[in-house]
Amino acid sequence: HVQVSGLLDEADQRRVREALEATRRRVHSLWAEAVVVIVVYAQVASLVTLEPQILRQAEWQVAANGAGLSAAGWWHGVVSAPLLLALLLGWVWRIANWAWFLRTVSRLDLRLVAAHPDQAGGLGFLAQSVRAFCIVGTGLGAIVAGRFGYVYRHDLATPFTNLLLVGGVTVLTLALAVGPLLFFMRPLMQSWRQGALEYGVLASDMGVQFERSWFGGSERPMLAEPDFSAATDLYQVVGNVYAMRFIPVDPRSLIMLVAATLAPFVPAMFLSMPTEAVIVATP
Repeated sequence: HVQVSGLLDEADQRRVREALEATRRRVHSLWAEAVVVIVVYAQVASLVTLEPQILRQAEWQVAANGAGLSAAGWWHGVVSAPLLLALLLGWVWRIANWAWFLRTVSRLDLRLVAAHPDQAGGLGFLAQSVRAFCIVGTGLGAIVAGRFGYVYRHDLATPFTNLLLVGGVTVLTLALAVGPLLFFMRPLMQSWRQGALEYGVLASDMGVQFERSWFGGSERPMLAEPDFSAATDLYQVVGNVYAMRFIPVDPRSLIMLVAATLAPFVPAMFLSMPTEAVIVATP
């Protein structure tokens, strides 16, 4: 969409295509996947070596005789934990490439329109990328919600539990989704400054002419004059300029992302409560 939105000339469109192809090659690189697997199992091995009890924190991870790991414990250490870490590192790699691509686009000669109705100079479509991160937010929220339920179920909560778990995962998800869009702050601020000056002069001239026309002492039929409609239309355009956002993201996308991130905490909250309390609280 960056190529067909009219934001770039032909030369910059070619650069965007090259950057997009390079980004896709890195994201789907077999070397990157191999490095992720090596890093994951190296990290798991180091944790087991330095903290041998880390895979024996729960009863289901320990064998019946207490001498070693159970089958579930081995599965957790060899399959589940590495798979989770691989998915997390894979998304970090994707987000890093996404940020690099946006950085490349932000440094091009963008034809931003300060009065664009999306209030982002024509870059408002990038807010859809924030909504696409809802699946990532739900996954991170599910991981942290599991710890949230465990802490409350075993009376291990502290005054900072909600802040660290709920607030921490929310801030992390917003940083991952919105962070790459910060590369457009500079061009958007430049477009806003220039647009505010130019459209401000236009609005002032319109206001002066309007007042001279209607407050000059002569009576005119108000219903037959288009002055009011023209002034309203112009001021609406100027209002879009002054309401321009410096980050191409809208509040609705942020709300959707936060809601998707916090959704797993709802069942975790009820599961961590005693059954009697849940039944009594239900009307």
